[in-house]
Parts: sequence; C-alpha cells; structure tokens
Amino acid sequence: MERKVDMSGDDETLPVYTAHLVPCKVRYSGPTAEFQDNFHMDSEHDKSLRKEVEQTDVSHVTYIRGRKIVGRQVFGSNEYRAFLMNSSSDASDELTMKPIATVSEVVNYERDGNESRLQEEITRLDELLELIEVIHG
Repeated sequence: MERKVDMSGDDETLPVYTAHLVPCKVRYSGPTAEFQDNFHMDSEHDKSLRKEVEQTDVSHVTYIRGRKIVGRQVFGSNEYRAFLMNSSSDASDELTMKPIATVSEVVNYERDGNESRLQEEITRLDELLELIEVIHG
C-alpha cells in the first residue's frame, strides 16, 4: 500500500485547535460540542495549599466531572507544526492523507496529586522529539 501526504492546500485557512490529553476513557470517536467551554483554566490554582515548588511545572488546572486535573503544555512552539489529518484510499490501494486542521498546542493532563506521572510522560515525549530531530535532522 502506497502512502502519500497531500499538502497542496493553503494551511493558513485551516481551523486551529488545541489538543487536550485527559486521563480518562472517553470511548467515543467523533465530533462533539461538549468541551467547547469546559476547559476554562482555574485562576485560583496559585492559592492552593501545595508548596510553590510543586506548582512550578503545572501550567493548566481545570476540572472534568468535578475532579481536578493538572496539565502542562507539551507542544506549542514555532519549532514544530502539527496537523489533524483525514485519510482516504482509492481502488489502487493508495492511501492519501490530507490536513483538515492545525494543532496549535497540546496540553497533557493528569489527576491532581499524580504530578510525578505527568512529569514522566513529559520527559518521554521530550526524548521522542529529540530522537525525531536526530533521525530527520
């Protein structure tokens, strides 16, 4: 099966989204308007009872179903560009992928009190990005 990426369109006109990686099973894959305004950040998280040292790596605090989750931006620089792709195949088994949206930033979340796991995930992602840079230069 041959694969190709069609980047012929103008990516400046694509809608721009922020991806939120949340620590729960959704069991749904499709469009939704449920989270359009659900990711308002908690401006009071600086006043929590935690020590300041533990707060330094947390850039996003919000709630899902009444439970506090904390997150960190893992992607969102000008170094990389990410796209949401739509794939289609034709009769000749050629798989074509075309961008349908731009991902401006990715925020990874973990349950409150489980920040060490969040840090481990961020470290692994940083290592992956470094490996990609070494491979693709």
